[in-house]
Amino acid sequence: MTAATLLYCWYFNNWIQCYAVGALIPVLLYNGQKGKYSLKYLFYAYYPGHLLILSGIYAWLLAA
Repeated sequence: MTAATLLYCWYFNNWIQCYAVGALIPVLLYNGQKGKYSLKYLFYAYYPGHLLILSGIYAWLLAA
C-alpha cells in the first residue's frame, strides 16, 4: 500500500479502499491460466446456499 492510499483512507475515513488495494495483489499475480481443480459447481452451489442460510438466520432472529 502506498502512503497516498493510507492518507486517502485516513482523511476520508474510507477504509474499504484499503481492502481494494490489498485485492490488487492476487489480481496482478494471475498468469492467465486455469487452475488445477475445477471448482465451478462448488461456487454455483455456494452462492444460493449461503443466501438460504442467511435468510434462515434472519427468520430465526425475527421469531425470537
